[in-house]
Amino acid sequence: MKPAAMVTARDKLGLLVALIGVGVLLWFGVSHFGASGAGAPVSPPPGQAAGQRAAATAYLKALQRIDAPIEQKERRAGPVVQRAISNPGPMTATVTNVVQAVAAGYASAANRVQHVAPAPGFENAQVLLAQVYNDQSRYYLSVLKLADNTTAQSDPTALLDELTSIDNALGAFNSDLTACRIAFQESTATAGVPYPAWVAALINHATGHSN
Repeated sequence: MKPAAMVTARDKLGLLVALIGVGVLLWFGVSHFGASGAGAPVSPPPGQAAGQRAAATAYLKALQRIDAPIEQKERRAGPVVQRAISNPGPMTATVTNVVQAVAAGYASAANRVQHVAPAPGFENAQVLLAQVYNDQSRYYLSVLKLADNTTAQSDPTALLDELTSIDNALGAFNSDLTACRIAFQESTATAGVPYPAWVAALINHATGHSN
């Protein structure tokens, strides 16, 4: 009778990598393409100056004009990206171009937001919005890097490092997105304007939570 095969540390590490990878990819698909928006509109307090409300409303519309195109681009890319991350391995040129375009779009949106003059009381919210866009750009680039990294795919330790990097990027994204929504809720309430629906649905209804 042959002795049972020994399970090596490398085998265990490979299994751990696989489990982490599946968890990360499933979370991404659910939170970015199947979740409901976080944050209900907040009714503004009465008695605010009409001029302040008008300035805040115009400012929020300017930010929405930056947000809308990249959100639309990500929605169009969603099915392509989901299929790609469901089948780990090198991405096709078409998928690579789609992912790069979304990453570049979010980086561009962050840059444009940084150059908008903030309405009084919205300074922190605006900084957080730019951070959210940059977080999302870095996430897409890290997924692309993992897909194209043949060394990581054949080495469980290197793959675990790559997945840890992606998990850290998701953690930053979750934290910044939640803080961003809270900051806009507070700023709009103070300015006497409604909390915009596009902020509640930011990043295509991503939840801002990792569980």
